[in-house]
Amino acid sequence: MFRISFKSGAEIVSFTSFSCVVYYLAEDKNLKENLSAFEKKFRIKLSELNRQNILNKKNNQITVTNQKGKPDTIILHKYKVDDKFSVDHFRNHLAGLIKDLQKDEIKSLHIFTPKFDSLKIYFDDEEYYYRTFMEGISLGNYRFDKYKKEKEKVQNLSVVIYSENERILKSAIAKNKMVIDGISFTNGW
Repeated sequence: MFRISFKSGAEIVSFTSFSCVVYYLAEDKNLKENLSAFEKKFRIKLSELNRQNILNKKNNQITVTNQKGKPDTIILHKYKVDDKFSVDHFRNHLAGLIKDLQKDEIKSLHIFTPKFDSLKIYFDDEEYYYRTFMEGISLGNYRFDKYKKEKEKVQNLSVVIYSENERILKSAIAKNKMVIDGISFTNGW
């Protein structure tokens, strides 16, 4: 289980040791170009195997270890905007991912959100869009072990979210904190 703190990412991205990036790629006609832009942005060259795996229609996610470190690990997640896409996509993805990350020694998680404009027809508003990312992490992190004799070790995790609109993201972070604080109080965390 993590003790999570959310914050908005600045324009200048800074990674510490034991950091992980989650980067979302839309599965569309621009996938190859967007993958190249990702490599340029992070100054990383994907192996041919990694490139083929993420471009493969059967795969929607790969994990890449950055030999140079900072970030140490990069998770590329491919999503498709079609009739099966829902507002729960990112929430569900991060809820499952955070459970897997609890086995790792991780100190910071950096989430690069897709541009809201490409998804706004699915979400009520931009603030709600950003909240779905935090809700996924918060819900996936939830454990009810109040009555267990041996409780899980709690680690600190800094979650940095990068968005186009920092003002709206900060408002979403504040609202998410109120909800999580209420849940924590109710459950006696």
